[in-house]
Amino acid sequence: MGYRSPSPFPKCCIHFEDWTGTDAVHLLQRYRDKYCVYNDDVQGTAGITLAGMINAAKLKGTKLKEEKYLFLGAARPALASSTCSVPLLLPKA
Repeated sequence: MGYRSPSPFPKCCIHFEDWTGTDAVHLLQRYRDKYCVYNDDVQGTAGITLAGMINAAKLKGTKLKEEKYLFLGAARPALASSTCSVPLLLPKA
């Protein structure tokens, strides 16, 4: 993937299916500035978790920052969910 040749699919997304653990995070970090990359185990879980948090707050009539959250587990999807969510909960400088 280091060589960028003209591609018949310049807007394609490289999807790392079922690459979990440190491999998935390492690949996403390595190629995210060069290619459109996606991993459903990491980014998909984070997106669904964040969508649930947003909609739960809307149903309750509260804001994300007013709620308390527990990210249970130290697997990559839980870490990705917290990494995507926590910046939304912090005060803006």
